[in-house]
Amino acid sequence: IVNDRGRNSAESQYGADLAIMAFIKSPELEISKAILVQVKRGKLDNLLDNPVTREVCTQIEKMKKLTAAPKIMELQQESESLRIPYMISGNKFLNGDNFSRQRLDTYFTARVLTTFDGNTNPNFLATVKKSNLPRVYVHVDLSLKRK
Repeated sequence: IVNDRGRNSAESQYGADLAIMAFIKSPELEISKAILVQVKRGKLDNLLDNPVTREVCTQIEKMKKLTAAPKIMELQQESESLRIPYMISGNKFLNGDNFSRQRLDTYFTARVLTTFDGNTNPNFLATVKKSNLPRVYVHVDLSLKRK
């Protein structure tokens, strides 16, 4: 993660470590959206009784000032060299509610491509584009014809 520490870092300003930007296009529809994400290594269950929990909640509160549905990406150690990303609702974590995890690939197909998750507000999109947050871009063009 680039620029994730210090007074002028993206994390200190927005509470996020990265942004996911999705551009979805079909013959009937064109949608641009962005999602703010705070990344944590290890399972969040291990943070519930940890001082880090307050920091995570502060970061989620900062993201909520910009968007209604911030996310947490939980990086679970699968092996010595492999971490698997899972997405979690920042709101549920912040409220102390039970939360579920979705692998990042499942999250994209179930929540992003179906347009359930993501802020489409033009001002929010412009702010994310101008920010120094690292970004993951997802481009989906459903209008292309298959042969």
